[in-house]
Amino acid sequence: LLGAEFAIDAHLIRLCMQHVRNAHSHLRRFPPRVLAAFDSLGLEQTATLQEVRVRYKELVKRFHPDANGGDRTMEGRLEQVIQAYNHLKASGIE
Repeated sequence: LLGAEFAIDAHLIRLCMQHVRNAHSHLRRFPPRVLAAFDSLGLEQTATLQEVRVRYKELVKRFHPDANGGDRTMEGRLEQVIQAYNHLKASGIE
């Protein structure tokens, strides 16, 4: 009887692991630099190129020096946004 319970538990564990793999299969695999770019833009890694472009334009307007009176911290943030966008564009997302 103990062997049968163990077999059922092992089978349930295999099913659960398969479910976890399938549940995350929609996530694309990217290098850490590209994942950091998604984070910099405040996007999930499932974002499309169109979503990336829209977010990029929003952030450029927000952090542009003309919109912030030449604030140096905003200029640095703008540079991060530009670099993140270039990484994502070059990564081949669709």
